[in-house]
Amino acid sequence: MLLNPIHLNHFHQPSPPPPPRQHVEEVDPFEALYNSLSNLTLTPTTLIPRAPAAVSKPIAPAPVPQPQPAIVDKQQDEQRIPVNLIFPPGDNVIFAHSSYFTRPKYAFQPDLPSVPQVRGQAILSHGSLPLPSPYYLPAPQAGLLVKYGADTAVTSTEAKTLMTLKRYLSDKVPVPEVFGWRRDIGTGERVLYLSLPSEEVTLEQQWPYLSDAQKEHVCLQIKDMVKSWRRLQPGGVEVVASIDNTPLKDEIFQFPSSPGLKIPAPGPFPNVSNFHSYFVATAVALSQTKQKDDTPAKINYQPHHLFPNNVPIVLTHGALHPRNIIISMNEQNQPTVTSVIGWEQAGWYPAYWELCKARYECSKPKEENMSLTDWESKYLPAIVNLDGFGMEEQGWNGRALCQYWDYFVGLMHRWQ
Repeated sequence: MLLNPIHLNHFHQPSPPPPPRQHVEEVDPFEALYNSLSNLTLTPTTLIPRAPAAVSKPIAPAPVPQPQPAIVDKQQDEQRIPVNLIFPPGDNVIFAHSSYFTRPKYAFQPDLPSVPQVRGQAILSHGSLPLPSPYYLPAPQAGLLVKYGADTAVTSTEAKTLMTLKRYLSDKVPVPEVFGWRRDIGTGERVLYLSLPSEEVTLEQQWPYLSDAQKEHVCLQIKDMVKSWRRLQPGGVEVVASIDNTPLKDEIFQFPSSPGLKIPAPGPFPNVSNFHSYFVATAVALSQTKQKDDTPAKINYQPHHLFPNNVPIVLTHGALHPRNIIISMNEQNQPTVTSVIGWEQAGWYPAYWELCKARYECSKPKEENMSLTDWESKYLPAIVNLDGFGMEEQGWNGRALCQYWDYFVGLMHRWQ
């Protein structure tokens, strides 16, 4: 079924990279992190397209003209689109101008269901408690998909991300339309009202039956879509955060509650450097609190030697995987992407984050007999690459970055 929820059970556990410089400290592992975050503020910046790093050129004869299509493509890679949107505030927002209220299917469902109505239907549909969170309820006659769950699993931030994509990339990235959202003030449960994808087949379900030519065909489409949304960047301020400048929603920053363990919120961060400091310090601090030794050595990792700070901040899906890509087969029997879903973890991240997180998604449980080995090893590196961000010129390697990333994520969740 297209909309079965996926739960986080497995984590990449690569061998740790060679440790950077370290020294022993006798401090609370979270104290320094709190102190460094307490004075962070978001400062306005002037957004201009980032030019590639300068490269010295030897003296040579007049350059040979290059094919025009390649030049145009490179110029497009360098263009960034600053996003400046004002989102409607509040926990209860309905868009009366949306297609739900104007298309003929509206007659089947005169109003969007309330949170209690959705809860009752979800229990009836699932047949038992507790319900998975999030839980999806399709209403095909009304062209409606309701996403329901606790406010930690279902947020209005996802709806705002979809609105942003509709506003800036409606002709390049197909995503569900947002009809609104509501929150039950008593239970904290939230619902999102979205348009129902016309197809109910995911790329994950169809992948084992596709030929190599069909896989290449659909992956080229996905590559163009990823390239399009990675051109979006925050407008007005330099920030690592969710689309609405709230804390990041990535699942790797969601930790089980523990007495005496208070972890700072993941953002918003005014720059990539502060985000890296939080990422590394949180991983190390969590690791230290789980040590059985009562007097473990306090290791201070320097994240700036491990992750690039001079990298663009771009819109990142955060869960790019065939399970979140809806396809149909066209008249030529070629797969066509009809919708990209699963934007609940999206936000403004360093440009390399999409690749690391997409690899991480491949470690999650798959549907029975769903082999995706060649997706991760062959197609994903081509779909999400670091071209056009100046990282290779600075000496950063995507594979090495992902190994460091895997290591620190493993530190965060190893003892869960």
